[in-house]
Amino acid sequence: MHRITTKWLLAILGIMILGLTLLGTVSYWVITNHYQSYAEITLGNQASSFAEILKVDFDPKTLKHVAAMETKSSSTVFVFSPEGDLFISSKSTKPQLLEVVQNWVRQDLNQKSIQKKVALDGIQIILAKSPIERGKNRLGTVVVGTELTWLENALQSLQAMLILAGLGALLVASGLGLLLSRSVVRPILDVVKTIGQLAKGNYQVRILVEGKDELALLNQQVNQLAESLSYYQSSRREFLSHVAHELRTPITYLKGYATLLQNPEIELNRAQKLTSIIREQSDRLDRLVNDLMTLSRVDEGQLELKKEQVELGELLQKICDEMRIQAGEWGVKLVLNIHQPPLYLSLDPQRFYQIMMNLIDNAVRYSHGKGTVTISVQKKSNEMMIQVRDEGIGMSEKELNRVWERFYRVEKSRSRHTGGSGLGLSIVKHLVGLQGGRIDVKSIPNRGTTFLLYFPHHQRARSE
Repeated sequence: MHRITTKWLLAILGIMILGLTLLGTVSYWVITNHYQSYAEITLGNQASSFAEILKVDFDPKTLKHVAAMETKSSSTVFVFSPEGDLFISSKSTKPQLLEVVQNWVRQDLNQKSIQKKVALDGIQIILAKSPIERGKNRLGTVVVGTELTWLENALQSLQAMLILAGLGALLVASGLGLLLSRSVVRPILDVVKTIGQLAKGNYQVRILVEGKDELALLNQQVNQLAESLSYYQSSRREFLSHVAHELRTPITYLKGYATLLQNPEIELNRAQKLTSIIREQSDRLDRLVNDLMTLSRVDEGQLELKKEQVELGELLQKICDEMRIQAGEWGVKLVLNIHQPPLYLSLDPQRFYQIMMNLIDNAVRYSHGKGTVTISVQKKSNEMMIQVRDEGIGMSEKELNRVWERFYRVEKSRSRHTGGSGLGLSIVKHLVGLQGGRIDVKSIPNRGTTFLLYFPHHQRARSE
């Protein structure tokens, strides 16, 4: 787990080392060149100054005075004759250095002020020379030389300071990098830990969200994932519980009545009644299985639609004709109101039939043997609105909020008395959405419920 922290810290240190190395190298090069240039310019100015002095008064006294001026300094002054012979030197000099200087002067006696670097016994020496001229007469040449030992010592001290400063910067960077890496990696480790808990089935775990950066966004997403998994788990448990309950009731009927039918002394009328109940419960199981298969295919995105242009009035008339007998058995009047010319919609007829049958069946069963169920159609802009209105028991606002939930029923005893599985409205909502429509519901307790379906409308002339 700590490999990320280590890699992050090593990356920071690598960048810091590279940056400090480049900075130190460039700084050392700049400072070295600056001091060398300064030393060369200073020596050149000294040589020119001495040449100006001697030009005015070139005699032994002045020569001694010039030499005495540099006796205690780090520089050495040489004065040569026009032929390159030594007149005077401010300090005793090694023969090798005097030979180098004398040869350099004799190379070109007419050269103006110029600098040169030489190395003797591993020591760098800078030389500057300037001619002594009075008018057109050449009186000699002044050479000023100095060892760069002081410069090398200064640069060594500077180098040591840069190294110490670099080490200090690395230590500070290491500390800051460690703190930074922990602050960055800790949320990632929290995410890894949380995901591990989610993988073990602990969907109640959450991550503390701090700040508004990308890591905070990642934590929010993980928390949303945990909430979704928790909701899925509870929904799955509830769904399985409902399915088990819905299957248990008809199976209990089937087993019980099948056992009674095995009695050889059972009367014919009673046997026929039991057989009818078994058939009803078998139909109920069949509807439940079909509903579950439909929902499963919807959830998996495998429900295929076969859309075509259908004339809405004809299709609704056919559905109402089929449902009127059932509505009459429940004591409910079924009315279809269409005051429009032929209306064509792009629909899957089979799925639209399933939608309307569910809604009308619900309206009839919840009317409790009274009132009227009305199906009406209205054209609204680019939509077609279909209303299914009953005069039944209605629903409260709380019930309206849950009406699309799977296995939810307004009447808890409905499965026993009316045979509903509680899946119909959930299926209806999915099927409407798959066909590009939307559905809404309005209800008033004890006055009735109205379902409103909206489908995109494409008008066309009916073919002959």
